[in-house]
Amino acid sequence: MLSSQSLFAQDPQFSQPYASALYLNPAFTGTTAQGRAIVGYRNQWTRLPGTFSTTSFSVDYNVPKLRSGFGILATTDKVGIASLQASMFSALYAFDIPFSNDWHLRTGFQFMYANRSLNFFDLTFNDQIQNGTFTGSPSSEPTFPGASISYFDFSAGFLLHNENVWLGVSAHHLNRPNQSLTLTESRLPTKFSVQTGLRFPVVEATRTQEGKAIITSLLYRQQGLFKQLDLGVSYVTPAVWLGLGYRGFPFQTLAQGYFNQDALVFSAGLKYDNFRFLYSYDATVSSLAGTGGSHEVSLTFRFGENEKYSGRKKFIEFPAFF
Repeated sequence: MLSSQSLFAQDPQFSQPYASALYLNPAFTGTTAQGRAIVGYRNQWTRLPGTFSTTSFSVDYNVPKLRSGFGILATTDKVGIASLQASMFSALYAFDIPFSNDWHLRTGFQFMYANRSLNFFDLTFNDQIQNGTFTGSPSSEPTFPGASISYFDFSAGFLLHNENVWLGVSAHHLNRPNQSLTLTESRLPTKFSVQTGLRFPVVEATRTQEGKAIITSLLYRQQGLFKQLDLGVSYVTPAVWLGLGYRGFPFQTLAQGYFNQDALVFSAGLKYDNFRFLYSYDATVSSLAGTGGSHEVSLTFRFGENEKYSGRKKFIEFPAFF
């Protein structure tokens, strides 16, 4: 049940942030030895009517001679039963500044074209409900058949890391484009994000073999009044990923007695040759616990995977990648 003024939605989110690294921060563009292609799919709140899903595809490539990374990213987000859909296409660039043999600072930029559309005839408005029953009468709310809007968007970020520590900061929608599907203006709030974490080696990697490690991570996001914190710990071997995470912002009270809690995230993954497959499940711990949780999968293909262990100068791999 909606009014025509309540169509704003936050950016889609992923429970596998580093499997959708280009979406998280453009500075991650080109942070593998050669390149990678990633396909991701998220199905959220599976027991609710309608579709709450996000699909993403990205390719990025590292060009060491230019100290640069180049990438493309395509994302489609579908929300609810009214065919509310956002399609986004991005070109990304990052520049690498090595401080030493161990530390790197990367700056990244994202240039995006987006389209949002909605079928108003699938919506139910307040004035179509009487005594809790849908009347079937036309709404007096203004509707916009075939409502659609396109806009350009700009984002930027930086990333400081060695092979065991990282700190990233990104800002999306810096130009605050108008995304309204009605006659009123609705500027997209700038989204700020901080990404940080530590990798604790359990078995050290060599020039010919990956090691084993425990990875701890923290991700903070804020967009308008919306705040969210993701905490995670993972155990990673050359072939397996096992992870546990928490998403919410318990320091913020949404209403009297209701804290900003979202989900526990369980993840597991397998690596074979150049492929990585990762699955995660969100067990909702908020008042939406009856919505069935969320499922997310990603498949990554690494180009030139053996370059890291070819005996040449060691490539400084980003510590949270599987």
